[in-house]
Amino acid sequence: MNKSLPTTAILLILPLIFSGFIPFAIDPNPVAIAADDDETADDTDEAHEAHEALEKVMDAVKSGDRAVRRAMRKQDHSTALMSVNRVQAAVIEAKKLVPSGAFRLEGEARAAMELDYRQRLIGVLEQWLMFEKALLLGKVEEAAEVLKKISAMKKSAHEEFDVDE
Repeated sequence: MNKSLPTTAILLILPLIFSGFIPFAIDPNPVAIAADDDETADDTDEAHEAHEALEKVMDAVKSGDRAVRRAMRKQDHSTALMSVNRVQAAVIEAKKLVPSGAFRLEGEARAAMELDYRQRLIGVLEQWLMFEKALLLGKVEEAAEVLKKISAMKKSAHEEFDVDE
């Protein structure tokens, strides 16, 4: 039994996360601070912290994704499998966060954005797992097709939410 299989699975998920997949636009100044409104200032601080945390984890997704794609171009499947774990782990971390744009919303609108965000990341994670599984089974062409789906998911989300890359 291959003891590195769980590690390989984790490495396969990470490139998707690190591909820069961000399912919404991130505004660098998500909320204007009112001078005498402490609640607004608290919301702004929280949104800013959320933005920074998400930006950091998405950079990790992007980095892992690049490593996977570079390894695949070189036909270095063992490196691709290790790198995909980084992407998968970063996507999992991203799912725990709240998009900074959600802090501008209230009630059902905010809940809907958070739900959409999390569902999109679950879809991304599923694709990275499919990529990993295909590669583990030696189905390189199938793995390459999954990478194309991941790229399309990223592009679609970035266009929909006007995300700069």
